[in-house]
Amino acid sequence: RSWHVPSTSSSSSSTLECSPISCFYGHSASVTGIASTKRLVASCSADGALRIWKMTEPGYDTGRPPITLRAQSMSHKAPSSEALLCMNFNLHSLNAIENTDDSAQSTQHIVTGDVCGVVRSWDLSRGVCVQQFREHRGPVLDVKANLHLVVSCGEDGRVLLWDARTGCCERSLHGHEDGVSGIGWNSKNMYSVSMDGSLRVWDVGSGSEVQRMQFGAEVNAMSVGRWIVVGVGDGSVHVLRGIKDGVEPENVMLGHEDAVVAVDQLSDVFVSASRDQRVKLWRQL
Repeated sequence: RSWHVPSTSSSSSSTLECSPISCFYGHSASVTGIASTKRLVASCSADGALRIWKMTEPGYDTGRPPITLRAQSMSHKAPSSEALLCMNFNLHSLNAIENTDDSAQSTQHIVTGDVCGVVRSWDLSRGVCVQQFREHRGPVLDVKANLHLVVSCGEDGRVLLWDARTGCCERSLHGHEDGVSGIGWNSKNMYSVSMDGSLRVWDVGSGSEVQRMQFGAEVNAMSVGRWIVVGVGDGSVHVLRGIKDGVEPENVMLGHEDAVVAVDQLSDVFVSASRDQRVKLWRQL
C-alpha cells in the first residue's frame, strides 16, 4: 500500500492520520521488501519474484480513493526455492531514475538478496540479471549499493563488501555473534545491526570495529540518513547521531507493543513498523 502522509507542520496533534492512496497486487506470497524512487516502486517476495510498479499509472492521485496499480510487464522470477528477502536501488540508479524521463536510455539497477545466500544485480532496462555475488552461507537479510560498491549482510553474521563491476568480494567484516539484520553507511562510517543486540561501527579501510553499542534485545532494522534510526525487538525505536568516530544517543521512542521490524526516516519524521501490526510516525522534538 502507498499512503499519504500529511505535513507535520500543519498538524498540532501528536498523532498523524494517514490515508491510503494506492494498493499494489501481484505477488503470490508474503512481500519481504520494498524499495522506491519518485517514479518506481519495486517489491520482492517469498514467491521469488521481483516486481516493478510504475507510479505514473493514470489515477495515481493523493486526492482519490485507493486504486490498484498494474505491475509493469517486466518481472524477474528466481527459482521458487530462492525466495527474495531484501533489495535496494543502487544510489546511481536512483538518481538516474529520478532525474530522467521513462524514455531515457539510462542504466537502472536494483540489487536483491535471497534465502539461498545469493546477491544479484538486475538491469531493469533489459530485465536481466547482470551480476551474481555468491559468498554468504545462509539467507541474505539486507543489501545496499552504489555505482561502485555492493554491501550485503546475512544470517551467517558477516558483512560483505563487493566490487559492483567485477563481482569480487573485497572485504568481510567479522564481529557479530548472530545474524546481521541491517547495514548502511554515510560519509562518516559504515554501520551494522544484528540479532545479537548490537550496533557496530566499522572502519571500512581497515575492516576494524570502531564502536559497539548494545541494546536490550535483538536489533531488527536500521535506517542511515541524517540520523541513524534503529528498531529493536523490545518495541523501542532509537535515534542516534552519527559522529566522526561512531554514534551517540539522541532519543528513544516507546509505543510499540511488540518487536520493531522496519524503520525509515523522512526529513523530520521517523517511521517504524512492528509485529503489533502498527506503523507509527514519530517527530523529532
